[in-house]
Amino acid sequence: MSNLSPQNTYHQNRIKTAGQSELIVMLYDAAIRNLQIAVEELKTEKPRIDIVNNAFNKASGIIAELSASLNFDRGGEIADHLFNLYCFFGSEITKANVRKETGNIPTIIEMLEDLRRAWKIAASDASSAPAGHYEGLSING
Repeated sequence: MSNLSPQNTYHQNRIKTAGQSELIVMLYDAAIRNLQIAVEELKTEKPRIDIVNNAFNKASGIIAELSASLNFDRGGEIADHLFNLYCFFGSEITKANVRKETGNIPTIIEMLEDLRRAWKIAASDASSAPAGHYEGLSING
C-alpha cells in the first residue's frame, strides 16, 4: 500500500505526464509560492524564522534548477538572458534570507510571474503544434 496521499499521488502523476514547458511552469509556480510564503511571514509581528528560511531556500533551489537546465547551445541569447536573471534572483533571495527582510522579493515575484506567463504560452503553443514541429525554448529535458 502506498504512503502517498491522493493529493501527492495526483501531483506526482501530473509531473510524470507533463511536457517540458509545463514542468518549467510548475517550477515557476513553486518558486513564486515559496517567495510569497516568505514575504507574508516576514510581514507578521513575529516572523517564524524557520518558515522564512525554508521558503527562501526552496525558492533558491528552484531558481538554481531552472538555471542548471538552460541549454546554451540551442537557447542562444535567450538562455544567456535567463541565466543572468536567475543569477540576479538567486542573489536577491540570498540577501533577503540573510537579512530576514523582503527587499526586492516582491519585484522578483512579479518578474517570475511574467516569465511564468511566457512559459505557459509556450506550453500551450507546444501542445497545439504538429508533432516534431516545435522545439521549445531550448531547455534540457
